[in-house]
Amino acid sequence: MQETGRQSPPQDQSPAGTTPASPKNRPYADVKSELKAYLGEMDIALLKEYDEGGHWGFWVQAGNFPIMIDNEKGLSYCLVVLQITLTDKNALQSLNRHYRQQDAKFIYELTRVFTSNRAVFSRIMEGDQVVGYSIVTYLYPFHPGFSIRELDRAIRAVVAVGDVGAAFLKMAIGQTGFDHTPAIGSNEPGPMYE
Repeated sequence: MQETGRQSPPQDQSPAGTTPASPKNRPYADVKSELKAYLGEMDIALLKEYDEGGHWGFWVQAGNFPIMIDNEKGLSYCLVVLQITLTDKNALQSLNRHYRQQDAKFIYELTRVFTSNRAVFSRIMEGDQVVGYSIVTYLYPFHPGFSIRELDRAIRAVVAVGDVGAAFLKMAIGQTGFDHTPAIGSNEPGPMYE
């Protein structure tokens, strides 16, 4: 009698003593070239391209924000990062007062605005003081099926969270400036990104 409704998993067709073949990730030079072409098609300003040490990537201008698209060589994903840092002493004191007082409402609201289903955040610390935030999402351009839509969604995800987060910080700690945009006439991000 023949069994119905169940199928056996496919059998490995690899020669004895070898591991099954798996889809290979694309070479980083191809991925880098494709990302650069997609950025051009999206009309996203390329501020800087780098390939040094263990990392390669791009600084781009999306809206009012410089965004870093970074790959650590050997890893099969890129990080898309937006950083917001504060330099005003009064704003920093106000921000850190919320942490010292363990202000649960502030921390909850900040977490809510700096987090989405596409992006997460981390604090930027100098010593024991919070000086800003990094908003991050992952991008998988090495994998089959990667498209310009995924790049667009990743960039929009960090920009959207960054816009709302900056507005929340101004509401919570008072009017202040943020170091997240290169100076006028500059072609690369400021020192906060290095």
